[in-house]
Amino acid sequence: MMIATLALGLDIDLKIISALRTTSVMASNVVAGAVFVFIADIDWAVVAILAASSIFGGYAGARLGKRMPASLLRAGVVVAGVVAAITLWS
Repeated sequence: MMIATLALGLDIDLKIISALRTTSVMASNVVAGAVFVFIADIDWAVVAILAASSIFGGYAGARLGKRMPASLLRAGVVVAGVVAAITLWS
């Protein structure tokens, strides 16, 4: 949904919008992680699994987004948004 909102509000290439979203999500996750380190009890085994998968997913997603044609990326964003909306409203 964030990519769709940015694409409607900004007149720049979709690949740049995807990079902006990735950077924004990373920043919010760093802040959330810092808060949890100081406030919550942490299961470090789960943290290791989540960190490894997040790094791999972010790297793979960025490479895929860079190589994917803009029309296919746009169609994927629309499909993901529709699926999320149907899932949340049902």
